[in-house]
Amino acid sequence: MFLVLLLPVLLWGGFNLFFSTPWGTGFLEEKIEERIGLACEIESVTWSPWAGVVMQDFRIPPPAGSGQKTDMVSIEEIQVDPSWISLWGGEKRWERLEVRKMEAEISIEIIQMILARYEERTADTLVVADDGGGGENPSRPPSAGEGTEPEPEPEPEPGNGTNLPPIAGQEKEPPGTPGEALAESVPVDEFEGVIVFSEVRLRIYSEKAPKLSMTLGDLKGEIPVWGAAREGEVAVGLVQLGERFAEKSLTIPVTWENRSFDVTDHPLKLFGLDIRLSAALILQGGFPVGLQLELPAQQVDLSSVFLDRDSPIEVASLKSQNFLQGYLGFPASFQGQSLTEFENFVFHDLTDGGETRFRRGLSKIKLSAAGLVVEDVRMVGDDDAILMNGFATTGGAMAATVRIVSSPERADSHEKRVKGSGATFTLDFQSLVTPDREFRDIRIEGRSGVLMMDLGEERSWVPFIPAAKAILGRENTELPNLP
Repeated sequence: MFLVLLLPVLLWGGFNLFFSTPWGTGFLEEKIEERIGLACEIESVTWSPWAGVVMQDFRIPPPAGSGQKTDMVSIEEIQVDPSWISLWGGEKRWERLEVRKMEAEISIEIIQMILARYEERTADTLVVADDGGGGENPSRPPSAGEGTEPEPEPEPEPGNGTNLPPIAGQEKEPPGTPGEALAESVPVDEFEGVIVFSEVRLRIYSEKAPKLSMTLGDLKGEIPVWGAAREGEVAVGLVQLGERFAEKSLTIPVTWENRSFDVTDHPLKLFGLDIRLSAALILQGGFPVGLQLELPAQQVDLSSVFLDRDSPIEVASLKSQNFLQGYLGFPASFQGQSLTEFENFVFHDLTDGGETRFRRGLSKIKLSAAGLVVEDVRMVGDDDAILMNGFATTGGAMAATVRIVSSPERADSHEKRVKGSGATFTLDFQSLVTPDREFRDIRIEGRSGVLMMDLGEERSWVPFIPAAKAILGRENTELPNLP
């Protein structure tokens, strides 16, 4: 009896003694690094029968050579109250998992490094998004017959029960993922747990362009896990783009059912736009996740962006469907697509008072671990049409072709505007198939980290952003509330 009573005390003391040493925390750091593929640091780990396992000051430093000076992730305290009965039965479950005061700051450059690393490991197995051009270079110029009317676009296929596309790999897993297909009917047990988090801040930004950032601040929530279907909630105190464009106090309901956390067609008002959010995260090997943002047809009001002056843009109707899906444990599996359509787009030139109208247009974009493929962007009006396709890789390569098709009168006006910008730019149009249309192809490329375009004399290359600002004018290009 004495030994039975003494054993828990010895286990408690031995556990805390081991993890109070560098060997103990180092052992745990190695195990975590094997799981996430990133080095981490832990200040201390303790266990007690009444508080469970408590991990203090968990940190993930940035990879060497990334340029980021702050930790990618820092968590003041993680507390896990494990279920000993489930551990005895071979299941890793907890009654309560609580995360307090978490800061995550990840630069776009680090995301590129991580994706490039996974791409190198699985280069022979990854399927790069189809460029829709039958194997042609995605930065090819549009064919000579394009520029008048876009082909009718097929309606997006309806999703599954939550309007989400099937989780990538649910029928066939991506290479290297250890997960098993989720059964159609998951037995419901009586064990229930909860995930609690508070004072969480997430920020994604660019080291090269610090104003380009997105921040989710003051996140807190309580989400059920295990057991029967139950409801939880996530509160977001702040959603911010750049330095000043922000939305506050959003609440998102989360449902737990069949090993899945779900958000189903939840309406949000974000930056003046009506958005419907759907998401799913499944607790199985690899952690498959899906996200959908849908914008129903609506008029776009940009007054909140420009504030103290008129907006140069009017859009009578805009709708968009955007998907992202993959495995959290296998970043190279992520893929996404975006389809956006609009009607009656008007650009008011705040410099000279003129305007350009497009009756309709669309953009089709695909995303994968290899990068971004802009399959088709087009804006079509009576006197002008703009068509574009291109790509950008996670390695930093980028190329695109923009075709401008205009009536002779409008082409002449565009040429005068470019020549009168005060710089040595040229926009020499050529005749298209019919005499009532002229066109000019503009090449855009990333060269040594700088975006360039062939708008100089004799098609020489000039920096893209300064050239665009000089031609369009400061009034048209500066957005006070966006990066």
